[in-house]
Amino acid sequence: MNRRKLVSSISMAMLLVGVIAFIFMNKESKIKGFPVPMSAIHINDDKEEDYQYISVMPITKASGWENLGENGHTVSFKKGERKVTVLHYPGEITYYLFEK
Repeated sequence: MNRRKLVSSISMAMLLVGVIAFIFMNKESKIKGFPVPMSAIHINDDKEEDYQYISVMPITKASGWENLGENGHTVSFKKGERKVTVLHYPGEITYYLFEK
């Protein structure tokens, strides 16, 4: 009985760590060097100048990128000479990424 409780506790802890890592870790987006949440899914489209992602986690932070602030539905980030704008409409889970 004690062994079963130990295995159950270890399994739950591993599951919890996995979920937390999935939520808070980032991966590289289609814009080279720009991070998006690990849970973000890229939507394939014909447009090369913008990229669409579906994400339950908001794309409001980008590690290594300077946050230039919010303007309405957009958040802008800068790194060196590169500038990326993230557009998100309220009530949607779709995010649009543009590089200028």
